Amino acid sequence: MKKLIYIYMAIMLVGLLFVTACQTNTGEAYTTIPVKDIPKVWNTDIEAPDDIVPTPGGGTYRANVHQEGVENPCPPIESTSVVIGSGTDALTVSYRNYIQTSAGETRNNIILIMKEGGLLNSQLALYSTNIPAELELADGGRGVGLPGTLGAILVIEIATDAFPGEYPLEIGLMINGKDYGTITCTINVIPEQIQSWDALRLIHASPYLVVGETNLANEDLSRSVGLWLITSEEASDYEGYAQTAAQAVLDLYDTYIMTFTSVILIPREGVEIAYAQANFATDGKGAAGMTGSSPATPGYWKIRVADRKLTEQELAIAELWAAKQQDFPQKNPWSSLSYDAEALRQYISDTLNIPYEQVQMPELEMAEYQLDQSFIDGTVEMATNRKSRNPITEIALHSLLESGNLSDSEIAIIDSMVNEVSEEIKSQFALKYEAAENVSRDSSRHWMAYSSWRPYRQSEEYQQLLEFCKGKGKTIWPLVLQKLDSENAFFAGGLIIDITIPEYLYYFEDTVRQSNLRNEELDIIAYFRELSVLLQERSH
Repeated sequence: MKKLIYIYMAIMLVGLLFVTACQTNTGEAYTTIPVKDIPKVWNTDIEAPDDIVPTPGGGTYRANVHQEGVENPCPPIESTSVVIGSGTDALTVSYRNYIQTSAGETRNNIILIMKEGGLLNSQLALYSTNIPAELELADGGRGVGLPGTLGAILVIEIATDAFPGEYPLEIGLMINGKDYGTITCTINVIPEQIQSWDALRLIHASPYLVVGETNLANEDLSRSVGLWLITSEEASDYEGYAQTAAQAVLDLYDTYIMTFTSVILIPREGVEIAYAQANFATDGKGAAGMTGSSPATPGYWKIRVADRKLTEQELAIAELWAAKQQDFPQKNPWSSLSYDAEALRQYISDTLNIPYEQVQMPELEMAEYQLDQSFIDGTVEMATNRKSRNPITEIALHSLLESGNLSDSEIAIIDSMVNEVSEEIKSQFALKYEAAENVSRDSSRHWMAYSSWRPYRQSEEYQQLLEFCKGKGKTIWPLVLQKLDSENAFFAGGLIIDITIPEYLYYFEDTVRQSNLRNEELDIIAYFRELSVLLQERSH
């Protein structure tokens, strides 16, 4: 979804000019960036950090506006400065040289040009060379910068189907008809799995740990459902419980792409009493595939939250109640309970040294938590886009640990290719891989557990490993593919995907089209096999 662009009324322009192909001073063909009339639209429900807003000194980024007594939730947007030209004709250009975004967005880049003595009564035109097909550029106007400077707003629209990766732009500056050359701006379209929920921040959510997974009854094979149990040491109040559970739902949906994703926040492992339960249904139906209302009304989100925390005594009772039931088998054949509740209560009374009458399984009152409609609409729209992307999911990677592993002969071929890698590269890879892998096992970092490599992709160690691997190209593939035969094949599978996607995504798509397997687990294995075939072809 494109972000709305907020422009000060003074920079309303005169429509879309014709795009012309010209020549630079060096003879290279370039395209004039068209000037675009951008309407002023006020919609406080949809705001982006790089929206352009009016200030006394001219238009600036929303993230860089500060009002007394009003907290700006966006981190400031920083610009870089470069000098082009020489001598008395030198220009200082301030702009964003690197922009990280998602597909389908519109980004703004303020370009400010300064010169000793000022730039009065000067005309600026922008041009570009070799514009990637995934990007569309527009000159959004001049209402930025102080008198004596030149300013422009470069509007960059990213196609909704743009693959993740870096797209370099060369932006040329023409002042009073003189070509001053180009400045470089790199647009980094980040994978949807990383950024998709960033704009839907839950500011009261706390770190959490997934401690259990439970199957839900599901007779509709066209739908997938999942239920997870989480704990959080830091969540401690109504808002915190609700938003931590909601954040876990988003993260787990992001990982497993379930039709119905449910999370129950419990006080601690073994005490399965809900502090909060959050459900997200991409089709607006419940776990069993029904709306639960007549006439049928879609319900995409439902969050219920407890009104209080359990006391320490209640926690102790609940822990013993869950842990010791099997020690007190039911002797009454007519009882609906599988255990002797009276005997269990007496045991707990004696163990905790509290009156028998106080031993009751604690109960909490639950109230429904209301989400903003913009949040609901945003998550539903993102989920709709996600389903249409046919992503490589971690559910598929699970097959690496189960029945679909690479065969012994395939591993042997990969091992032989490992022997061709230099010892220096092997040593560097081993050190960086071990450091990143250790992070994935470090529960103290509050990583989202339960077989997911995505959360610890944020770690510095993993980023260093990924940068190293990408820098070595196909040389490093055998070392990573070899790890598919290790205990932590899941980690290796995630790493090889990060290394090869999106550059080699078409191999995966071709595998899907040609396999006719209708089974993503087998498709992903076929993709790894295709990578090993590519390596064999390179070696001959």
